[in-house]
Amino acid sequence: MAKPASHKNGYREAQQPNHSRIVEFLSQMLAVEKGGVMLYEKALRELSEEDLRGQLEEFLEQTERHVELCQEMLERAGGSGDESSPAAEAAQQKAEGLISVEVTEELVDFNNIENLVLAETKDNWNWERLAEFAKNIKDRELRSMVRRAIREVARQERKHVDWNSKTLTKLANQMMMEDEDREEAYEDDEAVERMR
Repeated sequence: MAKPASHKNGYREAQQPNHSRIVEFLSQMLAVEKGGVMLYEKALRELSEEDLRGQLEEFLEQTERHVELCQEMLERAGGSGDESSPAAEAAQQKAEGLISVEVTEELVDFNNIENLVLAETKDNWNWERLAEFAKNIKDRELRSMVRRAIREVARQERKHVDWNSKTLTKLANQMMMEDEDREEAYEDDEAVERMR
């Protein structure tokens, strides 16, 4: 547990994050970003709504870059991408769980985008937390590296969350309209049968 901040000359001193916790957090961030790559690849592989392809490809490319940045920060902090922290292993299992879900053909795009909403929400949260931690990282080179990465990634992550959320809503609305159209067609067919 972190020690409470001490007071010096009436001012509260900034708390220094526990270095091993920073390494663990970066390890978990790396696993989440790798999971995001797998989810984008799956969404693109199974895509039926071709008008979504360009944006998904762009986000995949950006997420691959986020993996590189997380790897670099983790290594600078003294960690290794080859060794998973417990939090990283949990993140990997969650991504594998999302990937393993099988749905009917008409739900594939909806399911894949829904998975991306979940993953990108976590990604965005991770980068926001990292921005908070960065203020108090002792290692100047690591702190500088983290700040550069945040500047590169923060806006992209917000866009990933926003676009995937809006796209999920659009797909849900399309599915609802299709269901209503199907019901109307079914009712029309029943009416024709009764008239015979």
